[in-house]
Amino acid sequence: MKMIGMNNYQEAIEEFDLYPTNFVGDLGVLTGLVSEAGEVADVYNKYIRGDHKYAGPAAIEFNPALKKELGDVLWFVATLSRRLGFSLSDVADANLTKLTSRKERGVLRGDGDER
Repeated sequence: MKMIGMNNYQEAIEEFDLYPTNFVGDLGVLTGLVSEAGEVADVYNKYIRGDHKYAGPAAIEFNPALKKELGDVLWFVATLSRRLGFSLSDVADANLTKLTSRKERGVLRGDGDER
């Protein structure tokens, strides 16, 4: 598969959005995002524990499994962003601007959005 730009990806996946186009559908996409993020954590947790199919020589399966789950997270982020009227590029740019500002002010560590 070839490289695809963030906004092109966001447009290409729109056909796979089967959630209703209303608040309930938006909520479904949001809860799907949370669920998929939990699956990323679950794969990583199993790898750290050394159990399940990620133990011993089978640990090579860890990376593809994690990539698939991260792809699911990306789908939900892109879909929720589109539903809210944001392009993925705009979301990424806003995040980079925020992080750059925090770095310049020496407040990368800590908590709170307004640091």
